[in-house]
Amino acid sequence: MRGRRILLVTLVLLVVVAGAVVLAARSYLSSDGARRAVAARLEAIAGMPVEVDAADIAVTGDSRLRGLRLLEAGAAAGATPWATVEEVRADLSAWDVLRGDAVPREVTLAGAVVTLRFDRTGKLLTRLPETKADSGALPVLHIERGQVTLHQEGRPEMVVRGVTADLRPEEGRLRLTGSVSDDYWGDWSAEGGADPAAKAFFATLKTPRADVTEEKLRRLPFVPAKVWDEVKTSGPTPVEFTYRHEAGATADRYRVVLEPDGAALDVTAIALHVEAVRGRVVVEDDVVRLTGLHGQALGGTLRTDGVLDFRAKEDRLEFDVKAEGLALRDLPREWEIPEGLKNLGGRLTGKAKLVVLVDDGKARTAGDGDARITGAVLAGKEADIRLRLHPTGRGFRFNQAPATSLPSPLRGEGLGVRGEPAGD
Repeated sequence: MRGRRILLVTLVLLVVVAGAVVLAARSYLSSDGARRAVAARLEAIAGMPVEVDAADIAVTGDSRLRGLRLLEAGAAAGATPWATVEEVRADLSAWDVLRGDAVPREVTLAGAVVTLRFDRTGKLLTRLPETKADSGALPVLHIERGQVTLHQEGRPEMVVRGVTADLRPEEGRLRLTGSVSDDYWGDWSAEGGADPAAKAFFATLKTPRADVTEEKLRRLPFVPAKVWDEVKTSGPTPVEFTYRHEAGATADRYRVVLEPDGAALDVTAIALHVEAVRGRVVVEDDVVRLTGLHGQALGGTLRTDGVLDFRAKEDRLEFDVKAEGLALRDLPREWEIPEGLKNLGGRLTGKAKLVVLVDDGKARTAGDGDARITGAVLAGKEADIRLRLHPTGRGFRFNQAPATSLPSPLRGEGLGVRGEPAGD
């Protein structure tokens, strides 16, 4: 009997001692010391300062961090972080933390906010982490309620909220998949990847339909503002935006693909305004390519292909334009159709190859083209009027071609574009 009592007392004491040890361990694992230990471990992996507000390390199971902040390399304590996370959940236990070299298999970042800074040329200024861990040992990252801000000097910020994404290690690289649900930008899919060894990464955002506005386009980083001065579009269109970063590159690369589906389009250099536009616009590394753009204008149709090159000091804008059935009376005043022709009525059909060279806001022009006015009525008879386009140095003008049935009082009058007078 006495032996049983001794055994029972011993067991009770062991339970009490074990409970006390667990409570003591639990207290330590939630203490400031544990918080500092976790921050130090993360700094060793990321290669940059890490701050943590609180750590809750589980004896077994998942652990949590709250108030995680990543600072740029060399930044002083308290500096503005480039990334913050409200809560981090990882499959690490107390034993894993005590080992010191454990890496979780999966990590969830809830409320992650990332801000990337770029200079005026598009070069990344934010110093990103240079992980010392082998990419094959990196955990799978799950991002919930994420936000990404792209801030380029001299430009409005692009802020994308509602990011949900996974980042998985694959054969020495990292693969990104996810989605965006943003009240301002709409719903997008996201994909991309990173090569830690080469310090390179890319990301692509796609949407089958976006309500594009000039304001939204101007918020896209990297694209020169003068691109959207020359090509203005608004309305529904699928959009694809790709960003690429490579260590050592003079500037990061970008690509914007728009495929208007009934949108409006303005091409400033040649005073074109088109509705219900369909076709393709690709903006890539300061070059704009217009392919098969066509739509309705002035009661007729317009089609244009072109290449707008903004890479050199002098911008070179080339256009191949075809017009059919444009109402003469509705032509924009920038074209300055002589009143004598406008009053005849009729419609303009033609084609032209145009070049506009812009240096410091001053334009020079080149190119040629032919047009024909049909349906114009004079003295009760339909007049067949043929026109020839030629550059004036500052704009373009259509003059009458030699073979025309226009009466002599109107011969010699021309059609000016971009504010050119109708005669030299």
